Amino acid sequence: MKIILIVAIAILTGCAARNQPIAQKQRANPLENRFFRQKELVEKETVLGEASTNILDQGKNRVQNIKIACEKTSGVEVKAGETFSFNSSTGERNEENGYKNAPVIVDGEKSYGVGGGVCQVSTTIYLAALNSNLSVTEHHNHSEPVAYAPSGKDATVVYGVKDLKIRNNTDKSIYIYTWIENEKVFAKIIKKSIDIQ
Repeated sequence: MKIILIVAIAILTGCAARNQPIAQKQRANPLENRFFRQKELVEKETVLGEASTNILDQGKNRVQNIKIACEKTSGVEVKAGETFSFNSSTGERNEENGYKNAPVIVDGEKSYGVGGGVCQVSTTIYLAALNSNLSVTEHHNHSEPVAYAPSGKDATVVYGVKDLKIRNNTDKSIYIYTWIENEKVFAKIIKKSIDIQ
């Protein structure tokens, strides 16, 4: 009887050990899981405009910055007549807010700065806004073309200096959703609020 009990405990312990990494993996990637839940819900709604851009630079820090910017801008409600501000939504790009050092373009030169990569999110939102026929009240191009957007269709942002602002010129609230999937950044602007928590 003791032998059977010991064997049973060993089997159960082994199963628990095998299952543990899966549970840890799921907990370790809540942001990715949130993006996929969000995508499924957004696809059920009326989309005013959408866009996607390819993540060509897969540097770890850059992708992390993109993820944070997506999380900060996704689910933002812009009421009729109000204006969306990318900088207000993402907050200051600093280490305290989780942003990392990654490639940036400064005065036409490639360099490194905290928050490098967030411009890909602002660009994707900008393209979605253009496809939504919304009023873009502030927009700035990079000092040189970027590979992930058509020429003249990018949107650079510098906290406190350059912003992307989009006015809701419709008669109802709109909602901005962004996420990462298959090495792309997606943005959709829809009519209805969705609880993605």
